[in-house]
Amino acid sequence: MKTDKLFYAIFLFRTRLLSELIPGLDPACEYDYAAPVVKETEYRIDGVFTPLEPTLEQPVVFVEAQMQPDSEFYGRFFAEVYVYLHQYQVERPWRGLLILASRSQRLGNERPYFEPLQGQVQRFYLEDLLEAENLSPTLSLMQLLVLNATTTGPAAQKLLASVAHEADYPKWLDVVEAILVSKFPEAGLEGVRKMLGIQTENLSHTQFYQDVLKIGEELGEQRGTQLGKQQGEAEIILRLLNYRFGQIDLPLETQVRALTTEKLEALSLALLEFQNISELQAWLGFNNSL
Repeated sequence: MKTDKLFYAIFLFRTRLLSELIPGLDPACEYDYAAPVVKETEYRIDGVFTPLEPTLEQPVVFVEAQMQPDSEFYGRFFAEVYVYLHQYQVERPWRGLLILASRSQRLGNERPYFEPLQGQVQRFYLEDLLEAENLSPTLSLMQLLVLNATTTGPAAQKLLASVAHEADYPKWLDVVEAILVSKFPEAGLEGVRKMLGIQTENLSHTQFYQDVLKIGEELGEQRGTQLGKQQGEAEIILRLLNYRFGQIDLPLETQVRALTTEKLEALSLALLEFQNISELQAWLGFNNSL
């Protein structure tokens, strides 16, 4: 499972994470999130947050998450930003947020980008969350990405227990489930349930487990690692689609679940360019006919 999709889910779910990760950013500012392709050069930006307010005082924020070494990362990020600014004729100021695994990552030469990296672009290191305590819900969610197998389960339980409003619980559970399924596909469904401390009889509030258990019953003993990865991939993509277009209908959901792991990977990239549900239907119609 690629880490990018986890960040897409987090970005879609918690657009307010910007003010918690970028010092000085107005926490009251509402943002619209997109993950556009910068045309012509075919750069893909992990996230572009555009203020919804009509004034031009608040900045557009470009977000990139990078977990692996990449000697071209800094050059590519600034190329993406400036091509986007030119292509879309942006009139606002801009800020950057780089979510990185650690300070030891090799991400290329910083010297050409020294000045923006000192202020205009904020670098946030997930390694700083490993030992952190008393975090906000958003930072606690991101902490799950870097905790080890022993501490992830208790941290996830604590986070879910802290959800203040019962109506918000299913949304938080969706994202937490996506992270655990992605991090521990080999654990299987029973392992994920144990990590969350959720008993089978208490799962009526979560469609995720109802769907997965139903699939498990239909497929009998076929609950190996590869199946777990395919199911987990489908669940994350369905959540991204639901966040983007609202609850999709059962026939479309069934088509998504029927895709192979390879086609699910392709859909995870294609869905970011869909403008409406009709484009999703056309994509599924074409790919399910192959």
